[in-house]
Amino acid sequence: MIRLEDSQIADILPDFLTHSPEMEALSYAVCQGIKRLLFYCGNIGVYSSINNIPENMLDMLALEINTPYYDEGLEIEKKREMVRKTLQWHEKVGTPAAVEELVKTVFGECSVLEWYQYGGEPYTFRVQVVVGNNGLTEDADREIIRSIQFCKNIRSHCAGICYRLEVSAGTVKTGAVQKVGGSIKVKPYLVKSIKADTAEGSLRAYLKNENIMTIRKEQ
Repeated sequence: MIRLEDSQIADILPDFLTHSPEMEALSYAVCQGIKRLLFYCGNIGVYSSINNIPENMLDMLALEINTPYYDEGLEIEKKREMVRKTLQWHEKVGTPAAVEELVKTVFGECSVLEWYQYGGEPYTFRVQVVVGNNGLTEDADREIIRSIQFCKNIRSHCAGICYRLEVSAGTVKTGAVQKVGGSIKVKPYLVKSIKADTAEGSLRAYLKNENIMTIRKEQ
Protein backbone atom coordinates (compact mmCIF):
# COMPACT_ATOMS: atom_id res chain seq x y z
CA MET A 1 0.00 0.00 0.00
CA ILE A 2 1.31 3.44 -0.93
CA ARG A 3 1.15 6.12 1.75
CA LEU A 4 -0.37 9.44 0.70
CA GLU A 5 2.78 11.42 1.54
CA ASP A 6 4.85 9.06 -0.63
CA SER A 7 2.48 8.91 -3.59
CA GLN A 8 3.51 9.98 -7.09
CA ILE A 9 1.38 10.94 -10.04
CA ALA A 10 3.51 8.61 -12.11
CA ASP A 11 2.13 5.69 -10.10
CA ILE A 12 -1.33 6.07 -11.72
CA LEU A 13 -0.32 7.11 -15.23
CA PRO A 14 0.18 4.80 -18.21
CA ASP A 15 3.71 3.57 -18.81
CA PHE A 16 4.25 5.62 -21.97
CA LEU A 17 3.76 8.85 -19.95
CA THR A 18 5.84 8.04 -16.89
CA HIS A 19 9.25 8.03 -18.54
CA SER A 20 9.28 11.57 -19.92
CA PRO A 21 11.44 14.11 -17.98
CA GLU A 22 8.57 16.58 -17.82
CA MET A 23 6.21 14.05 -16.22
CA GLU A 24 8.84 12.93 -13.71
CA ALA A 25 9.48 16.54 -12.68
CA LEU A 26 5.74 17.23 -12.35
CA SER A 27 5.21 14.08 -10.29
CA TYR A 28 8.05 14.99 -7.93
CA ALA A 29 6.77 18.57 -7.46
CA VAL A 30 3.22 17.40 -6.68
CA CYS A 31 4.58 14.86 -4.18
CA GLN A 32 6.52 17.59 -2.34
CA GLY A 33 3.42 19.79 -2.26
CA ILE A 34 1.36 16.98 -0.75
CA LYS A 35 3.98 16.44 1.94
CA ARG A 36 3.91 20.11 2.89
CA LEU A 37 0.11 20.19 2.93
CA LEU A 38 -0.03 17.15 5.22
CA PHE A 39 2.51 18.78 7.54
CA TYR A 40 0.28 21.85 7.90
CA CYS A 41 -2.77 19.65 8.42
CA GLY A 42 -1.00 17.93 11.29
CA ASN A 43 -0.84 21.24 13.16
CA ILE A 44 -4.57 21.83 12.73
CA GLY A 45 -5.52 19.06 15.14
CA VAL A 46 -4.10 20.84 18.20
CA TYR A 47 -6.98 19.95 20.49
CA SER A 48 -6.60 16.27 19.70
CA SER A 49 -2.86 16.47 20.49
CA ILE A 50 -3.00 18.17 23.88
CA ASN A 51 -0.67 15.57 25.38
CA ASN A 52 2.04 16.34 22.81
CA ILE A 53 1.89 20.05 21.97
CA PRO A 54 4.53 22.34 23.53
CA GLU A 55 3.73 24.54 26.50
CA ASN A 56 3.59 27.83 24.58
CA MET A 57 0.92 26.42 22.24
CA LEU A 58 -0.91 25.08 25.29
CA ASP A 59 -1.07 28.60 26.76
CA MET A 60 -2.43 30.03 23.50
CA LEU A 61 -5.04 27.27 23.24
CA ALA A 62 -6.19 27.92 26.82
CA LEU A 63 -6.62 31.61 25.97
CA GLU A 64 -8.53 30.80 22.80
CA ILE A 65 -11.04 28.44 24.41
CA ASN A 66 -11.28 30.50 27.63
CA THR A 67 -10.07 27.90 30.10
CA PRO A 68 -11.23 28.95 33.59
CA TYR A 69 -8.67 29.47 36.34
CA TYR A 70 -5.81 28.94 33.91
CA ASP A 71 -2.43 30.22 35.06
CA GLU A 72 0.79 30.13 33.06
CA GLY A 73 2.68 29.35 36.27
CA LEU A 74 0.95 25.99 36.77
CA GLU A 75 2.67 22.70 36.09
CA ILE A 76 2.39 21.59 32.48
CA GLU A 77 0.49 18.39 33.35
CA LYS A 78 -2.07 20.44 35.29
CA LYS A 79 -2.37 22.75 32.28
CA ARG A 80 -3.02 19.83 29.94
CA GLU A 81 -5.74 18.46 32.19
CA MET A 82 -7.47 21.84 32.47
CA VAL A 83 -7.39 22.48 28.72
CA ARG A 84 -8.61 18.95 28.05
CA LYS A 85 -11.66 19.47 30.29
CA THR A 86 -12.46 23.04 29.24
CA LEU A 87 -15.15 22.15 26.69
CA GLN A 88 -16.80 19.82 29.21
CA TRP A 89 -16.87 22.62 31.78
CA HIS A 90 -18.45 25.02 29.30
CA GLU A 91 -21.11 22.44 28.48
CA LYS A 92 -21.91 21.84 32.16
CA VAL A 93 -21.52 25.41 33.42
CA GLY A 94 -24.31 26.29 35.83
CA THR A 95 -24.57 22.78 37.27
CA PRO A 96 -23.17 21.31 40.51
CA ALA A 97 -21.10 18.88 38.43
CA ALA A 98 -19.23 21.78 36.80
CA VAL A 99 -18.38 23.28 40.19
CA GLU A 100 -17.17 19.94 41.52
CA GLU A 101 -15.01 19.14 38.49
CA LEU A 102 -13.36 22.56 38.31
CA VAL A 103 -12.54 22.77 42.02
CA LYS A 104 -11.43 19.13 42.06
CA THR A 105 -9.09 19.60 39.11
CA VAL A 106 -7.36 22.63 40.61
CA PHE A 107 -7.52 22.16 44.38
CA GLY A 108 -8.35 18.53 45.12
CA GLU A 109 -11.39 16.63 46.36
CA CYS A 110 -14.65 18.59 46.32
CA SER A 111 -18.37 17.95 46.76
CA VAL A 112 -21.44 20.16 46.37
CA LEU A 113 -24.47 19.89 48.66
CA GLU A 114 -27.80 21.21 47.37
CA TRP A 115 -30.08 23.13 49.74
CA TYR A 116 -32.46 20.20 50.24
CA GLN A 117 -29.57 17.97 51.32
CA TYR A 118 -28.74 20.04 54.39
CA GLY A 119 -32.06 21.80 55.06
CA GLY A 120 -31.07 25.22 53.75
CA GLU A 121 -32.88 27.92 51.84
CA PRO A 122 -34.00 27.15 48.29
CA TYR A 123 -31.52 27.97 45.51
CA THR A 124 -28.53 27.78 47.84
CA PHE A 125 -25.73 25.26 48.06
CA ARG A 126 -22.64 24.47 50.07
CA VAL A 127 -19.22 23.35 48.91
CA GLN A 128 -16.92 20.99 50.79
CA VAL A 129 -13.24 21.06 49.84
CA VAL A 130 -10.53 18.73 51.09
CA VAL A 131 -7.30 20.71 51.27
CA GLY A 132 -5.09 17.81 52.37
CA ASN A 133 -1.76 18.31 54.10
CA ASN A 134 -0.90 21.56 52.30
CA GLY A 135 -3.29 23.69 54.30
CA LEU A 136 -5.20 26.70 53.00
CA THR A 137 -3.87 30.12 52.07
CA GLU A 138 -5.75 33.37 51.49
CA ASP A 139 -4.92 33.25 47.79
CA ALA A 140 -6.26 29.70 47.46
CA ASP A 141 -9.46 30.71 49.26
CA ARG A 142 -10.01 33.61 46.86
CA GLU A 143 -9.38 31.41 43.83
CA ILE A 144 -11.85 28.77 45.05
CA ILE A 145 -14.51 31.44 45.47
CA ARG A 146 -13.74 32.80 41.99
CA SER A 147 -13.98 29.36 40.39
CA ILE A 148 -17.31 28.71 42.11
CA GLN A 149 -18.68 32.03 40.86
CA PHE A 150 -17.59 31.12 37.34
CA CYS A 151 -19.31 27.72 37.25
CA LYS A 152 -22.50 28.22 39.25
CA ASN A 153 -25.76 29.39 37.73
CA ILE A 154 -26.91 32.95 38.35
CA ARG A 155 -29.94 32.13 40.49
CA SER A 156 -28.05 29.94 42.96
CA HIS A 157 -25.99 31.34 45.83
CA CYS A 158 -23.19 29.70 47.76
CA ALA A 159 -24.25 29.51 51.41
CA GLY A 160 -20.79 28.51 52.63
CA ILE A 161 -17.57 26.69 51.94
CA CYS A 162 -16.37 23.97 54.31
CA TYR A 163 -12.64 23.21 54.24
CA ARG A 164 -11.56 19.87 55.58
CA LEU A 165 -7.94 19.37 56.52
CA GLU A 166 -6.73 15.79 56.28
CA VAL A 167 -3.41 15.16 57.94
CA SER A 168 -1.72 11.86 57.30
CA ALA A 169 -0.01 10.02 60.13
CA GLY A 170 3.63 10.93 60.55
CA THR A 171 6.66 9.36 62.20
CA VAL A 172 8.03 10.92 65.36
CA LYS A 173 11.74 10.39 65.99
CA THR A 174 13.45 11.09 69.33
CA GLY A 175 17.04 10.97 70.51
CA ALA A 176 19.06 11.36 73.71
CA VAL A 177 22.62 12.48 74.47
CA GLN A 178 24.54 11.85 77.71
CA LYS A 179 27.40 14.15 78.65
CA VAL A 180 29.91 13.32 81.44
CA GLY A 181 32.53 15.82 82.57
CA GLY A 182 33.59 18.30 85.22
CA SER A 183 34.35 21.98 85.53
CA ILE A 184 36.91 24.08 87.46
CA LYS A 185 36.19 27.67 88.40
CA VAL A 186 39.22 30.01 88.67
CA LYS A 187 38.61 33.26 90.46
CA PRO A 188 40.77 36.32 89.61
CA TYR A 189 43.33 37.66 92.10
CA LEU A 190 41.75 40.44 94.19
CA VAL A 191 43.56 43.18 96.14
CA LYS A 192 42.19 43.19 99.69
CA SER A 193 44.13 46.17 101.19
CA ILE A 194 46.31 49.02 99.93
CA LYS A 195 48.65 51.29 101.93
CA ALA A 196 50.07 54.41 100.33
CA ASP A 197 53.46 56.03 101.19
CA THR A 198 54.30 59.28 99.45
CA ALA A 199 57.82 59.54 100.77
CA GLU A 200 60.66 60.39 98.43
CA GLY A 201 58.40 61.47 95.63
CA SER A 202 56.88 58.06 94.95
CA LEU A 203 53.75 56.16 95.74
CA ARG A 204 54.20 52.69 97.17
CA ALA A 205 51.30 50.32 97.53
CA TYR A 206 51.75 47.56 100.09
CA LEU A 207 49.54 44.61 99.42
CA LYS A 208 48.40 42.19 102.06
CA ASN A 209 50.55 39.40 100.67
CA GLU A 210 53.62 41.69 101.00
CA ASN A 211 53.99 42.22 97.22
CA ILE A 212 54.87 45.84 96.49
CA MET A 213 53.58 47.89 93.61
CA THR A 214 55.37 51.24 93.08
CA ILE A 215 53.75 54.09 91.15
CA ARG A 216 56.03 56.96 90.19
CA LYS A 217 54.68 60.43 90.50
CA GLU A 218 54.90 62.63 87.45
CA GLN A 219 57.22 65.60 88.10
